[in-house]
Amino acid sequence: MKITQNQFNKLAYINEGEEGIVRRKDGLALKQMWKNEFPQYKKDSIDYQMDLISDSFIFPIDRLYISGLYAGYVQKFLDKSNPTLSDLNNLRTTLILIRIVEKNISVLNDNKIKAGDLLKRNCLFDNAIIIIDTSKFTYEKNRDSYEIMFHNISKLSRLFTNLLFIQDDIPINLFIDFLKTSEATLKSYFRLVDTIDLELFSQFLLTFMKEFNFQTIEEYRTKILSFKKFDLNT
Repeated sequence: MKITQNQFNKLAYINEGEEGIVRRKDGLALKQMWKNEFPQYKKDSIDYQMDLISDSFIFPIDRLYISGLYAGYVQKFLDKSNPTLSDLNNLRTTLILIRIVEKNISVLNDNKIKAGDLLKRNCLFDNAIIIIDTSKFTYEKNRDSYEIMFHNISKLSRLFTNLLFIQDDIPINLFIDFLKTSEATLKSYFRLVDTIDLELFSQFLLTFMKEFNFQTIEEYRTKILSFKKFDLNT
């Protein structure tokens, strides 16, 4: 897509961050990268991603030229919100949605794409969990395929951990302390206070639900906040 800077500046504003600014044109999201955040390797990665198709990841579909310069990319715009705890509350339903994303991450692994920042704010909910803004995903053609797969699964697991279990009143260290009260089958799923490395998050979630007899996130919240109160009083 070709557009002038003046035309881009007049488009509807969506948001901006450390990498660039996003505006809307019809049913598309146009991201102009800041010049110092758009080196050649990112351009190459975006070009490579344009050939990829997935139900769980929204990839770039075109280059964005602004006043003649390759300045960013175009992707499909989804008028949806970030997943809420209400959206994900039923853990059995959420487990199914998570398994779909885990299956679809093969599009990254098979094409040697290494996931960058998988953050809550880059997730949308449309009766499915959809991940947008892949500008920090990189094409690692010379990297070992297994290493890329492990990295991507680990990143995805941390994302799901944050979506479901880490909230303003439930920090990561409290969640890990809570896991330590479980049987040995769960203890093997955490390593460091600030890191959760899982083989597949869906496996962890299923075990978590069985061991604590949780069906909803609300049940988890009630239990862990009670645990927090007890822990503070001891």
